[in-house]
Amino acid sequence: MKTLAKTFKAPIDGVLQKPFVSLERYYAFWGRMADTREVTAFFVDVALKLLAAEKNGTIATGVSSQSAFATLLQLVLYFKLQTEDKEMKKLSQRLRERSSADGLSLDKLVELAGRALEENAQIVGFVEICSDLDSDGSLTSLADGFLSGYLQRCLQQAQHVRIISNTLLGILKLGHPLLRPSRALAVLHMLQMLLTAFPKLTHEELFEVLAAVKPLMLWRKPVGTTAHAV
Repeated sequence: MKTLAKTFKAPIDGVLQKPFVSLERYYAFWGRMADTREVTAFFVDVALKLLAAEKNGTIATGVSSQSAFATLLQLVLYFKLQTEDKEMKKLSQRLRERSSADGLSLDKLVELAGRALEENAQIVGFVEICSDLDSDGSLTSLADGFLSGYLQRCLQQAQHVRIISNTLLGILKLGHPLLRPSRALAVLHMLQMLLTAFPKLTHEELFEVLAAVKPLMLWRKPVGTTAHAV
C-alpha cells in the first residue's frame, strides 16, 4: 500500500518545481488541502525538503527555506493534520533525534500539528515569539509575520484577547535592561494592533495598558515616540 507522501508526490513536486499557469490552478491545489490526507502529505514532503536543504542549500527553483518554513506554519495553524500518519510519525521521530533549536523551529511545528491552538500556553508562546522578532533573515523571520497575522485574526474574532494583552503587558513590565529597545517596539506595535482590532477593553484594562506603557514614554526615539502614540 502506497504511503500518503508517495501517493501525492507528483502534484506536490509540481507546485514546488513549476509555477501554475493560472490562479484557478492554485485555488484548486489549496482546495485539496481540505482533505487531511493531502495536507498531511504536503506537510511531510515540504518538511523533508526543508531538512534536505540544510545540506544542499536549496528546496526548489525560486523557493527559499524561509518561505517553505512559513508555509509549514500556515498548515499547522489553519489545517487539520493527521498526526498518526506513518510518514508523519517517521518525520517526528527523525526530528526528535536532532538537537532542538531555540524559538520557532521545525521540530516545534511538528509538535504543534494536530494540537488545539486554543490552549492558553500556546497562545502565550506565540505572543512571546512575535515580540522577539529575528531581523537577520534567519529561517523563521518570514514565519514570524504569519504568526503575527494569526494573532491579529484571533483579536478580530475576539478570541484570547485577555491572554494576549496580559502577555504583552508582562513583557513590557520586564523593564530595562531585560527589555531591549527592539523588543519594546515590537510589543508596542502589537499593543496598537490589539487596541485597533479589539477596541472593547474595559476601563480597568485600559488603565493597565497605560501603567505599563507610561515608563516607556521616557525612552529615546523611536521607543518613546511610539509609546506616546499608543
